[in-house]
Amino acid sequence: MESIIAMSTLAGRSRFERSALPSEAQAELHVARDFFDLVHRLDIEAVLERLAEAAHVIYSAQQLAEGKSWDEPGDDYLLRYPLLEQYAGQQRDPARTNDSLVSYENLKEHLKESNRDFVRTIPGTLAAAGYVIRPARRGEPPPELSKDEQVPFLAEQEHERWLIGRLSEEWSWAPGPKNTQARTNPAMVPWRQMSEEERVATYGPEGAARLGDGELSPDEKRKNIELIQGIPTYVMNAKRWAHASPSFLQFDVGDPAASGRGACVRAIEEAAAYVARAHRDIITELTGLRFGEAVFTGGAGRGRLWPQIMADVLGVPVHIPAVTESSALGAAICAGTAAGAYSGLLEPRPALRRRAATFEPDPAAVAAYDERYANWREVYRRMLDITDDGLLSPLWRAAGA
Repeated sequence: MESIIAMSTLAGRSRFERSALPSEAQAELHVARDFFDLVHRLDIEAVLERLAEAAHVIYSAQQLAEGKSWDEPGDDYLLRYPLLEQYAGQQRDPARTNDSLVSYENLKEHLKESNRDFVRTIPGTLAAAGYVIRPARRGEPPPELSKDEQVPFLAEQEHERWLIGRLSEEWSWAPGPKNTQARTNPAMVPWRQMSEEERVATYGPEGAARLGDGELSPDEKRKNIELIQGIPTYVMNAKRWAHASPSFLQFDVGDPAASGRGACVRAIEEAAAYVARAHRDIITELTGLRFGEAVFTGGAGRGRLWPQIMADVLGVPVHIPAVTESSALGAAICAGTAAGAYSGLLEPRPALRRRAATFEPDPAAVAAYDERYANWREVYRRMLDITDDGLLSPLWRAAGA
């Protein structure tokens, strides 16, 4: 521990921060590597929604594999995940579906909360089996749980959590398919065979009376085991929070027009526009919101090339406000509101929304950028891979990632 403190930047700090610790490569010269397993614990709440959706994807894949039908008309969500894409294009059958077989964003809130509850129990469940969760190291693959003797124990813990949760919501056992309206489910059975005394002691008299006889079927146990085996992949995939370093690719010194200062500047601005489009697509994917215009502020909005590139890459009009220093403007509005010059933050908005210019997307350029954007996504993905392998330094990496 003294070695860790000596190599860190904790001196003079009033509180502990993980980012103040030395790099793992430096620390491994003095301490065991497992030390960082204790410090760099994964913050489940930070990735709660992402992992809750992952659990929903695994459940949906199980249901579709059993012949159930997707309950939404489009295939966009199915094509988003490898586990689900094989079911895209299949004909919908209302008689073979349920209210859980929809995209996560359209899932009912109580079902989302059930997925969140499952995720929140992951650290404790794994800890009971001797596991510690931490962000993955660079290039580290997910651990294999498929042959681990602890998997049935972990699956049993998850089923019991689910069973107690359903009992608290007044669900009961009944044969046949799950009935959401009647709140019945054929899986409302203990994991293992229990005596009547054990059932009452575990679930209470009323809860025990609402459970089915015997123990959970092998098929239902398999579903829980598959869910547990899917945990590491999604937890480990939550690690990549980094930006690859900008690079000039296919730089042709034999072509002055393609390698001069102007070409380099344009390449940098196009790459930045691709990143903006990628971020916009993530927001659309998560929220369903679609944007019909964009506002370009700051020093970048003073020229004419970059706003036009943004319009062509995003495929929407890009507006340049009369006041491009948006951060300073926002601070001035806050100060004016505090001083009583404005009744609220929204009062001065109409007068300050005046636009100095609008750049419309050029259809031919939009089509060309659409094709190049697809190539850029693949190139950028591979750059992140070699960054994870330590062959390139990232432009930026989040602390602990």
